[in-house]
Amino acid sequence: MEGIHRREAAEAEPRRKRARVDDVGGGGAVAAAEEGDRLSDLPDDLLEGILALLGSRQAVQTSVLSRRWRHLWRGVRSVDIDLREFRARGSARFDSDGMEDFADAILSPALLCSGPELDSFRLHLDEDGVATNFQFQRWIRRALRRCPASVDIHYRVRTSIDWPPAVTLIPAAATSHIKTLRLFGLRPTVFLGPNEFPVLEDLHIERCFYGFSTITSSTLKNLAVISPIDRDCVRELVLIAPSLTSLHLDHPYGRAHGLRVISARSLASVLDASISMVDTDPANERNRPPNLAKFDFLVSVSDLLGRLTGVRNLELTGLTATAMQVYNSEKFPVFPLLKALLLNDCAMGNKIILKQAPNLEQLRLHNMPQVLKKTWFG
Repeated sequence: MEGIHRREAAEAEPRRKRARVDDVGGGGAVAAAEEGDRLSDLPDDLLEGILALLGSRQAVQTSVLSRRWRHLWRGVRSVDIDLREFRARGSARFDSDGMEDFADAILSPALLCSGPELDSFRLHLDEDGVATNFQFQRWIRRALRRCPASVDIHYRVRTSIDWPPAVTLIPAAATSHIKTLRLFGLRPTVFLGPNEFPVLEDLHIERCFYGFSTITSSTLKNLAVISPIDRDCVRELVLIAPSLTSLHLDHPYGRAHGLRVISARSLASVLDASISMVDTDPANERNRPPNLAKFDFLVSVSDLLGRLTGVRNLELTGLTATAMQVYNSEKFPVFPLLKALLLNDCAMGNKIILKQAPNLEQLRLHNMPQVLKKTWFG
């Protein structure tokens, strides 16, 4: 009997050892503690890469874990300040004072000397949570002095965006490192030229008022200009980008406004293009003959499309009946290399497309009038 008890005890022993390792909620935690903190044993550069994925606020919070983690956040090569992370609990309001203190600390002058150059700088603000324009200008200036390769500045305006806040990207020695630039809801006061941004490859401008009339870059590959805020002083944007491969334009227009994009040179390098024209006139006025401003805008779009001679994938939105008064089979551009075409809310018949895109392989139609669907499939 005693031998049986000893045998049962011996068989039970391995099961208890396995439970210590596999039971995450109980003995496994003890075993992990006995083996040490393996995460802290990783080298600094690897831990800093992990912290960069968390965002700056959470990265700084890891400093309380242990002495090993106290200063790791200082070596992270990205700064990500997001006002939405400082929303007061149970309220729609932001802890503006807390966010400002945090931004001042993580972008302190002391880190300009000791901190590494940045891979990325991201700033997401809300007009309800930022007291003065001077504050976020200071944060941008300090971040740029750490020479980030990617800059993303998003300013959300809750009221009218008739006149967004100005943003100055200086010094020039810092902007010369920027490869990716994304601006939302701002008024850039810097010239987007080769001297200011000699290595710029990706540019995204959305809901911005751009006071200059030219974008010039021999290195630019991807460009998106979304819902620009145009004024009487800037009605035309000249584009000079011989290396451009992707172009996305989403422009509202009407009888009183419309930012024209002009390219004096060929854009044969563009392989993917998306051109969206949103007629903002009242519904009962959209089919009226276009006035001079509206006509000039539609002609500029036609001229721009005509320079996309190498485009393979094309998306067109908003070629309405009024727009088609300008586009006809004689003027509509030829796309000799076009393979895929998306027409969204367009008043375009199949005869024009089949004639102007002889190598078309894929066609998608979205929100097409019933009468035009019959011309394609009837």
